[in-house]
Amino acid sequence: MTKTAAVQLSDLPTSFALEKYDACASFSIADWHNNLMQRALRRNTAADYRDHHIDELKRAANDCLQNPIFPARELQEGDGFEKNVFRSQIRDQTAFELLTGGSTLAADDERARAYRDAFTVMDREMHGEAKYDQEASHAYETLDVPAWTMLNDIGINMSGAVTVNVDLFASDDKLVDDFKAWLRVTRRALNIPSIQRRFTRADFDRWQQNKVLAFLDLSFWADINGLRLTNQILGVALFPEEYTIALADRIRKVVAPLALAASSPVYIEALLSQALEEAEQK
Repeated sequence: MTKTAAVQLSDLPTSFALEKYDACASFSIADWHNNLMQRALRRNTAADYRDHHIDELKRAANDCLQNPIFPARELQEGDGFEKNVFRSQIRDQTAFELLTGGSTLAADDERARAYRDAFTVMDREMHGEAKYDQEASHAYETLDVPAWTMLNDIGINMSGAVTVNVDLFASDDKLVDDFKAWLRVTRRALNIPSIQRRFTRADFDRWQQNKVLAFLDLSFWADINGLRLTNQILGVALFPEEYTIALADRIRKVVAPLALAASSPVYIEALLSQALEEAEQK
């Protein structure tokens, strides 16, 4: 969509008002999860179905500026954004998952050809006439990679969920060290950000103070209406009482990265799992 000239402060909808976001100061983790997820769902719908649902998306953008706080809802295990999320984010592979084999390699997907061909060769080696030739050696090398490498190569969205083998005969100390090392390598390879600790009130206060929800709502309103909203105008709209800092830089360096991270699938599903954990402990 081609965007028009930059929006001026006076062009912002009259329904937008910062005081409507004051409730964020007392948000629980469940409130943050629900409100961030609603923004992410709306953004994903726009990314995938903008042309088909443009009128509904414009109404949603206006409605969110009018009533930006989504009411609390009961969270349940199995809810999720991209996948089912549970209180514990380490779970056993089920017998069904093992026997059904998880993801399949579509016959018409060219990206999976190398893995399909390699498996055909190895199946022959194991259940037919074993040749132990160069073709078999190459096939073994192709398949001797983490399953998540293959799934990532062929474009399957794993939503951060991978299966790993754990040797329970090892000591606790050794297992913890090995897991931390594996976690670093795997997240880096899959380009998944590392959340080092549980979310705390300090995180929520930072989101509230930096007007994360208001930023997401104004940005979405401008985008879905084909308008260009500069960082300077965003800065003035979100921080009208601040004059001693470079507002455009604050939006670019702090607010935008913070808001986009908080509304990402990684954060949303981590928030949900922690909220389920905290609810269980009450």
